Amino acid sequence: AGAHLASLLAVTMSSGASNTSAVIQSKKVDARIRAVVSICGPQDLLSLALSPPREDLPPVIHQFIGGTPETHEHLYRRASPIFHVNKDAPPFLFIHGEEDPTIPIAQAIQMYKALENCGVSCDFIRVHNGLHNPFNPKEGYTVSPSKDEVDEKIKQFLLKNLRD
Repeated sequence: AGAHLASLLAVTMSSGASNTSAVIQSKKVDARIRAVVSICGPQDLLSLALSPPREDLPPVIHQFIGGTPETHEHLYRRASPIFHVNKDAPPFLFIHGEEDPTIPIAQAIQMYKALENCGVSCDFIRVHNGLHNPFNPKEGYTVSPSKDEVDEKIKQFLLKNLRD
């Protein structure tokens, strides 16, 4: 849920729909999200519920949303980051296992393209042979790039985007 929630918060807070400053101990601070690292995160709950990669996925999503897409489509859209993409979204780094049986890599690709089309800075790391935990390879295979290589790319992405 972490990647989904981080993505959703980033695109909804950047849309101007919410106040992005906060008062902490009488000091106004900038509460903008300045970068997102999404590892195998769902970006479109509506399509996941309608065309699931696994039969057990729709009931979990239905429970989270509180109904089916047929009765609660508006809530599926509200809970799906892809429907809130805007030009003011922060930079995103997507990391996704190519063999993810839970959240298809197409979810990350579609979000990447939507953000890119709005002019948002995005990076994408496809983990060959990676599953939903992208560093847990398919049986008998190794992942590429390695976890250490991806960790370094995450570090560089965050350093670049979180500097003042």
